Amino acid sequence: MTSPECLSEERLAELAEGRLAGDDLARAERHLAVCAECRGLAASMAALVEPKGGDGPESSGEPAVVRRNDKIGRYVVVRELGAGAMGHVYAAYDPALDRTIALKLLRPDVAVPGLESRLLREAKAMARIAHPHVITVHDVGRHGDQVYIAMEIVEGGTLREWLAARPRTWREVLDVYVRAGAGLAEAHAAGIVHRDFKPDNVLVSDDARVVRVTDFGLARVATGDADELAYAATLPANEDSGESLDAHLTRTGVIVGTPVYMAPEQHAGETADARSDVYSFCVALYEGLYGERPFRATTLAAHHAVKLAERVNAPAKGRDVPQRVRRALLAGLRAKPEDRYASMGALLGALERAAHLPRTPFAWGVFALALGVVAWAGFGRGTAARAPGAASASNAAVAPPPECTTNRACVERHGGEPWLCRASDKTCVPLASDDCTPRFERGDLEADDTVWLGAMFPTKGPLAESFGRPSVNAVELARREFSNATRALTGAGASLRVRRIALVTCDDGDADTASRAATHLVDDVAVPAILGFRSGQEVVDLAGSLLVGRGVLAVASSTSSPIVTQVPQPDGMPRMVWRTTFNLDEVAVAAASFVRDGLAPGRAPRTAASRVALVRSDVPAAISFGQTLLKALVFSGRSALGDGADYQEVVIETDSAGTLPQISAVARTAERIVSAAPSFVVVLQGPPTSVAVVAAIESAWPAHTPRPTYVIANDMLEPFAAFIGADVERRRRMVSVVSTSDSAANAHFVIRYNEAHEPHVWRTSNPGSSYDAFYLLAFGVAAVGAEHVTGPAIARAFGRLVPPGRPVEVGPTQVFEALAELARGGRVDLEGTSTALDYDLATGEVPADYALLCAAIDATGRATGESVEAGLVFRSKPRRLEGRMRCP
Repeated sequence: MTSPECLSEERLAELAEGRLAGDDLARAERHLAVCAECRGLAASMAALVEPKGGDGPESSGEPAVVRRNDKIGRYVVVRELGAGAMGHVYAAYDPALDRTIALKLLRPDVAVPGLESRLLREAKAMARIAHPHVITVHDVGRHGDQVYIAMEIVEGGTLREWLAARPRTWREVLDVYVRAGAGLAEAHAAGIVHRDFKPDNVLVSDDARVVRVTDFGLARVATGDADELAYAATLPANEDSGESLDAHLTRTGVIVGTPVYMAPEQHAGETADARSDVYSFCVALYEGLYGERPFRATTLAAHHAVKLAERVNAPAKGRDVPQRVRRALLAGLRAKPEDRYASMGALLGALERAAHLPRTPFAWGVFALALGVVAWAGFGRGTAARAPGAASASNAAVAPPPECTTNRACVERHGGEPWLCRASDKTCVPLASDDCTPRFERGDLEADDTVWLGAMFPTKGPLAESFGRPSVNAVELARREFSNATRALTGAGASLRVRRIALVTCDDGDADTASRAATHLVDDVAVPAILGFRSGQEVVDLAGSLLVGRGVLAVASSTSSPIVTQVPQPDGMPRMVWRTTFNLDEVAVAAASFVRDGLAPGRAPRTAASRVALVRSDVPAAISFGQTLLKALVFSGRSALGDGADYQEVVIETDSAGTLPQISAVARTAERIVSAAPSFVVVLQGPPTSVAVVAAIESAWPAHTPRPTYVIANDMLEPFAAFIGADVERRRRMVSVVSTSDSAANAHFVIRYNEAHEPHVWRTSNPGSSYDAFYLLAFGVAAVGAEHVTGPAIARAFGRLVPPGRPVEVGPTQVFEALAELARGGRVDLEGTSTALDYDLATGEVPADYALLCAAIDATGRATGESVEAGLVFRSKPRRLEGRMRCP
């Protein structure tokens, strides 16, 4: 790879053509005295310079001198930006549109019959292309006997300069190249083949926000017409011409290109098409990723030979580029065009899958469009491309040959690291990624029948400590328990053969990370099911766009949003979205029952009129909760639907994380609640918003007036400990509604969890629903039997885990009983920690019972931050209250 101190191709061309003088010439000569590589390049380029006849610029083919303030068309020259094999580029002012542009003035000595007219037609075609990763062409025209092209002016340097500026990670390099590849794809869609793609023909801003493919000077319009192909180059493949592999070559005015990046068919003088650009792109990307070119040779003939033989260099030690990315590149470096990717779109799709890049239009490209006209203090070029998301869907990638038949082979090949042999294409794939961590027992890696399940929780960011990591701990506890219990049943001679089950847990702290992690689980690991998920919206987004369509089962273990199980299911398949926790709409029904029959003054059931106000956010789950609550509430023996004055909903604006809204919003909410004078305030908001709203209502409430009872829906009372303090009356007026916690399965789980992890969890607040999700899937896999384990197969098997059947509690103690019953073809009635897991197989929902909680207190009567059940329970199936209200 040329060092930063070496002479650029443009400077070598100026030297060969005698256009260097003064200090520039002296510096070039000093460098040539110590650099054999540049001396060889200079000699090769000098051999290409053909003497021109005549005495002046007109007869020699040299362009006329262009000076500041000269007019070319309507454009006023400001300064020269650079020069290259095709001509000079100037910064120029466009008075008509009051903007600065880049003006390329083509050299008359590169003209051949038909070339100028073709370039004009091509430039006009390119001018119709608008894409964030292609230089924008504004105008074309003639200036005397020269053609000019007016383009946007871009601030930055070439991709080669960007790579040399500092060390780049392989992801940084691949991201920039994929965006440039999207530009090529768009040009191909417009019928334009570049024919000279290389890092010198891509412009990149210092922060890599702007990536533009440029210099389509060698491009041809891919019409196949004879006049369009008349200028095509022929480059001998069987002779040692002595020409530099890096030089931008011309022969008697015919444009050739840069041999090191050229496809074999270009070496042979055959017609280049989009697959030729695919080849050049892969050569350039290989160089960017590995710091060296894929082929080593010193002559044109030798270079052509190693390309035909596909003798690609082994990667240098210390490079961390994943093997899957290398495999995608090698498929693009096949000697025969028909063996490569059929299009840039297919190549980009393969690279995106290999690197887990997002398959949507790149955000930086959109940002670049918004910048408008910016300036580039370098060489101007021009042209086009399609967003990777659109391009990658257009063609199937050429699959590399199979490389494995067993998991053991992949593990050994990668030094014992957790890799597996993907069954679909017999390719070694990593179980780990930037976002995901495999969790397994000895033997799981090498066993070819191990079932790998996915789990997604926010393990980084603000939700990690309170939600994400405890959930991962719970799932990992279940995995270890199940593995230990079935260890004796996984061998070939086992009395009851059970498949091994292992996990890949991934971070889903934000939407981008979740999409990337889910893509890894689905594409690389090929999991049949994923459990967990950060939010209901995440389940809907991923299930609707990726999981269901790929036959991957989704088990939501942490979200009660009603929309989760409403994701459309495909015809002819079993239900593919389930959950192990309750539905928020059912919480609304329970809350209405508690308000109507259990929380009246004196704690006696009543149906007398009571005003109710709901405080909620403006998200689909909260809207659905409000609708259900309104239908379920009864005032004086009739529905609240007919008593509208006694029910109000107040929406408070917060972000999706429940971040504390502005003080003014809290004050307005409190003012509306106080003016309604409700007996009950149902709060469907997470802390700290819920605490702020309750405190503001209490502060604004009129003195000597009965204050409301607060019903906190779907949350604990821990955040209200300071507010309650030792105030007995406040404790009486502060309750919450959650699923019951008095089952034996829940008590057993809490004990086992607290033995292994800190901080400890409580019966009323723990990640048991995620623990349940693993056991649900593990027994579902067992119920599949000898059938191939897929998402739909597990979903159908869930029908054998609901009543009637042998009662089985989640956890390690009844694993053998459950497996034996399922092996006999029987059914088990699985009971979870937070629900009975008695699924409605049509909806994927589980019924749950709900308890009222009150704040626990210490010996001094002060709220401790824990919650305790208050004695009242709402039974979902019979739809009735049981027990009496008593805060212990």
